[in-house]
Amino acid sequence: KTFSGTISIPSVTVSGTYTNNGTLTVAAALSGAGTLNQGTNATLNIGGTSGITTLTATASGNTVNWNGSGDQTIKPATYNNLVTGGSGTKTLGGTLTVNGNLTIGSGTILVNGGAGTTLTVKGNWTNDGSFTAGTGTQTVILGGTAAQTLAGTAATTFNNLTIDNAAGVTNNHAAATTVNGTLTLTAGAFTLTTALTMGNGSTISRANGSLSTAPTFGTTVNVNYTTSTAGVTTGPELPASATVLNNLTINNAAGVTLGNARQVNGTLTLTAGTFTLTNALTMASGATISRANGSLSAAPTFAGTVNVTYTGATAGVTTGPELPTSTGNVLTNLTINDTGQTVTLGATATVNGNFTITAGTFDVSASNYTLTVKGA
Repeated sequence: KTFSGTISIPSVTVSGTYTNNGTLTVAAALSGAGTLNQGTNATLNIGGTSGITTLTATASGNTVNWNGSGDQTIKPATYNNLVTGGSGTKTLGGTLTVNGNLTIGSGTILVNGGAGTTLTVKGNWTNDGSFTAGTGTQTVILGGTAAQTLAGTAATTFNNLTIDNAAGVTNNHAAATTVNGTLTLTAGAFTLTTALTMGNGSTISRANGSLSTAPTFGTTVNVNYTTSTAGVTTGPELPASATVLNNLTINNAAGVTLGNARQVNGTLTLTAGTFTLTNALTMASGATISRANGSLSAAPTFAGTVNVTYTGATAGVTTGPELPTSTGNVLTNLTINDTGQTVTLGATATVNGNFTITAGTFDVSASNYTLTVKGA
C-alpha cells in the first residue's frame, strides 16, 4: 500500500502498513495503530499531531517536516532529514536521532524535550529559528561519519554538546554559539571557524577529540581528560588566563601531557594516568590536589597554600610530588580517605593545618621520612 505523487489531506488514520513515495501533507492528525514508512526522497508534512504507532523515516533522502501553525510535539523516532516549519514551538517528545540534516526553520522554536532527552544529529545542523536546550542532562550529539557543520542565522545555546565524529565538525554559525553545560570532545576536531563561548562554570571533557582554537571562556571553566586510545597533550581547551581554570581532572590511563603553562584555581583530581608536566603547572593559593590512581610526573608550582587528599584509589599509593615537601606553610590540610588501602609517606612533609584519616591506613613505618603536624 503506497502513497504516490502529491497528496494533501486533513487527517490520516493508518491501519496496516503504508509507504509514502511522494509528498504527503497531513494538515491535522496522523494517527492509527499501523505503520507509515517514508520512501526514498519522500516528504511528509505534518501540520498537527502524530499519534501513529510506528513512523519509519530512515530511508535515504526522505524528509519529515513538522510545519504546523502552532505548537507541536515531535514524535520520537529515527529520521533521515528533520525540519521544523510553519510557526510555534516544536518539542521533542523524547530522545531521537536524525541521520541526515536537522533544520530549525525561521519562526519556529525547537525544544529539546524533557529531562534526559538526547538529540543525535549525524548530518548538518542549521538553526534559522530558535533552540531551547534545556538543563541537566539534556544533550545534543553531533555524531556523524562524514564532516558536519553547525550553521544558521540564529544564535544557538546548547546545554550539553558532544562532538563524536572522526571526520570533524565545523562551527559556521552566523550568530553566537554557546555551551552552558558540558562540551564533550569524544572524537574528531571541532573547528571553530566562528567563535564558541563557554558559559560561566561550564565544563570541557576531552577524550580523543580536540578544539582547533580556544573558545571564549566565561569567568570559570572546568576541564576533564577522560579515556582516550592514546595519551593526549593539552590544547586550547585549557584556558591561558591564570584565573579561569577552576577544576582540572586527569582520568586517562594513557596519560596527559601539559602542553603549555597553566594554573589550577580549584581542585586538581588525579583519577587515573600520569599527568606529565613538561610545562609549569601552578596551583593557586588555597587550591586542592585530590589523588586516586593517577600521579604527577613532577611537582607543580605552589603559589601559596595547598590542601592534599588521597581518596578513591583501588590499590595502595606512595605520596609523590603532589605533596609539598617544604617545611614552610605550603601544605595546609592533609586528608587520607582511601577505604581499604594504604597511603605510604614518600617524602618528609609538614602539615600546617589539619591531618585527617577518614578511611584507610597512613604508613610512615616503611620509610625514614617524617610527617610534622602543626595543626589538629
